[in-house]
Amino acid sequence: AKDGYLPETMQNFLATLGWNDGTEQEIFDTAELIEKFSLDQVQKSPARFDEKRLLWLNGQWIRKIDTDDLFNRVESFWPESATSHTNEYKMEVLLLAKDRLKTLADLVDITSFFFVTPMPTISLIDDHKQLSKKTYAELRDLLQTALAALETLEDFTTENVQNALNTLLETTGEKPVILFSIIRIATTWAPFSPDLAPSLSLLGKNEVLVRIKTASDFLDTK
Repeated sequence: AKDGYLPETMQNFLATLGWNDGTEQEIFDTAELIEKFSLDQVQKSPARFDEKRLLWLNGQWIRKIDTDDLFNRVESFWPESATSHTNEYKMEVLLLAKDRLKTLADLVDITSFFFVTPMPTISLIDDHKQLSKKTYAELRDLLQTALAALETLEDFTTENVQNALNTLLETTGEKPVILFSIIRIATTWAPFSPDLAPSLSLLGKNEVLVRIKTASDFLDTK
């Protein structure tokens, strides 16, 4: 569907609207529903449409189905900027984004920064509960420290990036919610994104350094 809900989700959701099999199980595939569904276990009272549960179920099914299958299903949901990139790169992006998706339509907001350099949005810092307690100068200094540390990495693998980030926590004395958040925002300018270290690794060293430098310069003007 164009809203990004999977058929498996809708079947699961509608079948369990006012019915359960007497256990805590909530995720049912077609075979399980055929085996277990019974009208005797349907509630007499009217069922309530729970949109939060529908979203949760859809996220569960997105993670449950095979990634190759999911890749085919998201074809029309990629941001326009993804068209110039290879399927191999898009598959790597999808593997990172998969756990963050509630609907397939979320793909644009969660992955756009992988395909095009994002524009700085100061509200992401100003509206952040922890970052807003810091001055722009303090955040800029953190970015410059991160820039210097990441610049020394020869092999920009997820493991090496994560180790560098962990070392930065020690050298700066900052909490992860501050340090990792400002690096994440500086490189994505997105409210939500996949895990930081693998995202930076996939973007590549040169792109990450350019984005952090740009964000640092941007904060310098504030």
